[in-house]
Amino acid sequence: MKDEKTGPRQGRSKMAKQPSSDTENSVAQGSAEEETSRTTDELELKRLAALNKLDYGRQRKDAATKLGVTVNILDRLVNDRRASQVREPNAESWEVSDGIRPWHRSVEGHTIATEIQQQFDRFCILPDSGSIALTLWTIGTYCYDGFSIFPKLLLSSPVKRCGKSTVMELLSSMAHRALPTSNVSAAAIFRMIQEWSPALLIDEADTFLNKKDNSDMVGIINSGHRKSMAFVIRVGGDDYKPQRFSTWSPMAIAMISEPPDTIRDRSITITLRRKLTTEKVQKVPVSINRNNHSLRQQCQRWARDHQRKLSMAEPDVPAVGNDRAEDNWIPLLAIADTIGGDWPNLARLAMSRLEDSPRENQDYSTMLLTDLRSIFLSTSRDNLWTTELLGALIAMEDRPWGEWRNGRPISPHALAKLLHPFGVKSQQLKKGYENRRGFSRGAFQDAFLRYLPEEDLGSATPLPTTNSKGTEVAEP
Repeated sequence: MKDEKTGPRQGRSKMAKQPSSDTENSVAQGSAEEETSRTTDELELKRLAALNKLDYGRQRKDAATKLGVTVNILDRLVNDRRASQVREPNAESWEVSDGIRPWHRSVEGHTIATEIQQQFDRFCILPDSGSIALTLWTIGTYCYDGFSIFPKLLLSSPVKRCGKSTVMELLSSMAHRALPTSNVSAAAIFRMIQEWSPALLIDEADTFLNKKDNSDMVGIINSGHRKSMAFVIRVGGDDYKPQRFSTWSPMAIAMISEPPDTIRDRSITITLRRKLTTEKVQKVPVSINRNNHSLRQQCQRWARDHQRKLSMAEPDVPAVGNDRAEDNWIPLLAIADTIGGDWPNLARLAMSRLEDSPRENQDYSTMLLTDLRSIFLSTSRDNLWTTELLGALIAMEDRPWGEWRNGRPISPHALAKLLHPFGVKSQQLKKGYENRRGFSRGAFQDAFLRYLPEEDLGSATPLPTTNSKGTEVAEP
């Protein structure tokens, strides 16, 4: 009897536990399905984020339906995924770049550097050492991500037909992922860089870059100079969620005249001149891009093989009296040192030649200080009226003051605006019975000492000290 009672009880006990086991299996199965679904969703988002804009635009509606979300939500998810991706060189990105594979064996740096330089010399009229700087910058487009700073390349000329477009055409055939354009919007710049990481080649920039309403574009271009700061923040989507876009990419800008000072300050500048009738160059062949296919492969291979060495390089940088210019040349000098041979000396010679004209490489504010000091030194007076200073500035034929804005001379307001960052203001000055606004030489003393080259200070006469009202006081 005991066994009979025990048997059914045990049977009932087992039957009672069976539903619990089924529940656990159901939960486990549900968790596995959820995990699989999440993995599938992640793979799909990763795939969508890797698409270019055209392919993504074609697939976004079907993908949103497949994922069970709205198109706006999908856009935000994909943009977040793109923004969060760390754009560091890896085996996959090096393996296929610019639509071609790296050269199948190691290459000598001086071989590719010489070939690039010869092409610039063969097809272009350039200033002394211009082809050296262009060569190093071109190679730099393949390894720029290993540096903390990478300079813009500025191709400027006083007038049209000086060969800027020819240089751009050669850059397009030899640079890494070259993307040439003759016009571009501010929004397109950071979106193209975020999407493709190209070497952006902007021709005809004078037609749109210097417009008064283009400060946003100038800021975006400037932001790409230093890697740690090469981002812009924009809002988008229905909820205006902030998104971060990269602006870290090589950029060449070709234009007549000069860009804003801040862009020039971040650039290696090549000033082009119109070809003389006695100067002969070859025409760029139509097939130049195809002809340089293997050269681009070799550049990719060299950059991949020397990536670590370049990222750790600390080249000896000659002093040129301009900290920003010295920073700009660090990547180019590192590349030259890694190439070896004559290139380290050639690079430093190019730097000294292209940066050896302080006046030409000054921003306008510093140029103004230089000219004002020259005016004061040419007179025996310690106070000059504003009209006298303006007249002397406008009379300088090789300076921009005579045609400062739209062909008009620099005005008192423009003068005051340029001097404001230095803490220099005009004052009421007396000369005989006349009382006008002007400037005391002593008011410039601090600015002269801080911002002008020290080697020129020996010719300056002692400057009187003034109080806050502009009245001269005896020095202690």
